[in-house]
Amino acid sequence: MVLHNIAIRLDRKDDNSLPELQKYLDTVSESYVVSEEVSKKSKKVHYHAVVQVESHNKTKTETRKIRDNIALINPANSCYYAESVKHLEKTLCYTVKDLNVKINKWKDVSQFDDCVVETQRINDEKTQPMKQQLVKHIFEKGINDWQQIMVEIDNYHITREYLPPSPTLSYQYTLFVMGTLKMDLKLLYMEYRRIIFN
Repeated sequence: MVLHNIAIRLDRKDDNSLPELQKYLDTVSESYVVSEEVSKKSKKVHYHAVVQVESHNKTKTETRKIRDNIALINPANSCYYAESVKHLEKTLCYTVKDLNVKINKWKDVSQFDDCVVETQRINDEKTQPMKQQLVKHIFEKGINDWQQIMVEIDNYHITREYLPPSPTLSYQYTLFVMGTLKMDLKLLYMEYRRIIFN
């Protein structure tokens, strides 16, 4: 037996869409999670799910079977898909990104909880200006050397798949972080002057 992780998206047709989806998923898996999302543009409600299926079949076979069956839940004018999952944790985090979980039968409770915590962190970051995120991050790391702060600012961006800041912006972030955390700015000013005037 092989464990297949499959991501699902299904438009909500009516009040029966979610119960029908759950009824179907109960027949194929003991481990799945379903969340509800409202599209920002169209305002349509749809569901995201991640399902773990144990089977002797190939992943393509299981994925096609699930796709065909969820198509029957909302026939005609419905958007739906089922795809194999390459990165389970990322997909699980994406599925619960609005923290509007409707059905949670995920077997690995700690894995699910970790994804919820990561999702909350990401959601918090989205609403907080970058400079404030960096102050919090540097404070938590306990870094007080300006060169290490600059490196950590780049690391912070890269690990979150953001573009690193330009040298000027990196310097400004470093100044802001150090000033906010009441660090000594003399060495940073001296180094900046040396770079500018040499």
